[in-house]
Amino acid sequence: MTNRKNWIKTGLQNVALFMFSLVFILLIGEWLFPKYLNKVPFRLYGGVDNNLRVLAQYSKQSVIPENYIAIFGDSNSVGVGDLYIDLSKGNGDWYPDYAPAHFLHNKLETDVVSFGFAGAGSLDGIWSGPIKQFEYINSMGFDLKPPKTILVLFYEGNDIGNNLQFIRENYKGNEAIGELQHSVKFNEWLNRQFQNSITEYSAGFREGFVFTNFLIKSVENIFFEKSKQGEEFERIIFPAIPIAEAVIGGKAVPLPVHLQAPPLFGVTPFEKKRGFSDDGLPIGYYIFERAIKKTKEFFSSSEIKLIYLPSTLTSYKLNSPTVSFRGNMGDGGIADSKNLTQRHLEVCKEILKISQKLNISFFDTTQYLREASSKGYIHGPKDWDHLNESGYRALSDSISEFLLHPNKHYENCIN
Repeated sequence: MTNRKNWIKTGLQNVALFMFSLVFILLIGEWLFPKYLNKVPFRLYGGVDNNLRVLAQYSKQSVIPENYIAIFGDSNSVGVGDLYIDLSKGNGDWYPDYAPAHFLHNKLETDVVSFGFAGAGSLDGIWSGPIKQFEYINSMGFDLKPPKTILVLFYEGNDIGNNLQFIRENYKGNEAIGELQHSVKFNEWLNRQFQNSITEYSAGFREGFVFTNFLIKSVENIFFEKSKQGEEFERIIFPAIPIAEAVIGGKAVPLPVHLQAPPLFGVTPFEKKRGFSDDGLPIGYYIFERAIKKTKEFFSSSEIKLIYLPSTLTSYKLNSPTVSFRGNMGDGGIADSKNLTQRHLEVCKEILKISQKLNISFFDTTQYLREASSKGYIHGPKDWDHLNESGYRALSDSISEFLLHPNKHYENCIN
C-alpha cells in the first residue's frame, strides 16, 4: 500500500514538474519569439498568425521595418507561382527569395514587406486587408509606423472581375449594373462595406499567445502537407494544333489554353447565357478607385505608387490571330488577339486615368515583362496564372528602376 502511494506521489510530482516546465518554456517563448519573428524560416512561415506575417517576413533588417516599402495586392504581391511551389517541397535554404518583396529588398537595400494575400480584390487587397493587419499589429504592442512608400499592384487578369464578383455575391439591389455608380442605394451600401470591413482588428486573449499559436499552427501545417503529398497540380493543356502562339526567342511557340486575359465579359458561352457584358467595367474601376482613395486617406503620410501588371496573355507578344482565354466565371473562350490587345490598352488607360485623378504615380510593367517573355516563358510550367522566377525577377527589376529613377520618362499603356 505504501509503495502504491509512493508511486502515485512520484507520478503526480513528475506530471507537475512536466507541466511546470512546459508552462515555463512557453512563457519564455512568448517573451522571446516576438523579438525574433523575422527569423522564422520559410518552411515555418505559415505557422505565424496571418495578421502578424508582415513582421515575420525576412525582406527587412529587423522585426519592425523602418522607412519601408509596403506592397498591397493579391497573390502576385506575395510571390505565388512555380518558384514558391518548388521551394515548398524543400530545398535546404532557410530564407529563399521568391516574392517581389525579396527581390526588391535585395535590389534597393531597403525594408520591403507585403500586406497582400491570395484571392484579394480591390476592397480587401488594397483597403481592409492591409488596414486590419496594420492595426492588429499595433494592437499587439508593436510600434509599426506607416510605410514610406506603398506599391499598389493592379493585376489586369482578375482584379476587375473580382470586384464584380464581390457585387454579385453581396449586393441585393435591383439596379442594372451600368446604373450602380450613380445609385444612392449602392453607394450607401459600398460605404458600409468599406467601414464594416475594418471594424474588428484588435487581438483577443487567445491571439495574445503568439508563440503557442505558432507551435499549434505549425504542427497542423505539417500534417496538412503530408496529407497533400502526391497531389498533382492542375494539368496544363497544350493543344496538338496551337490556338494561341507567342514570339519567344524569335520563334512562334505555343501557349496553353484557358489563360488569364484582360476583362472580356460576355464572350464565353456561360457569360453570354448569364447576360454578362462590358457594362460592368465602369463599376469595377469605380470600386478600385474608391479603395485607392480610402487607402490614401488612411495612410496620408505615405507615398502611393500604382503598379500595372498585365494578364498572362498580354505579357507575351502574341503571334496568332486568336487566343484561348479563361473567362471571369472560369469557363473557356476564344477571342480575337487584336480585340484582346485593344482591351489591354483600354484597361491600362483607365487605371492610368484613376492614378492621375488621385494624383499618384503610375508605372506600367507590360513592356518589361514582354521583353523578358521574348527570351522564355515567364509563367508556369505548373502555375500559368502567376509569374515564375524569371517573371518575378523581371517585374521586380522594372519596379526597382522606376523607384530608383522616378524622374525618368516611362512609356505607359502602349502596344
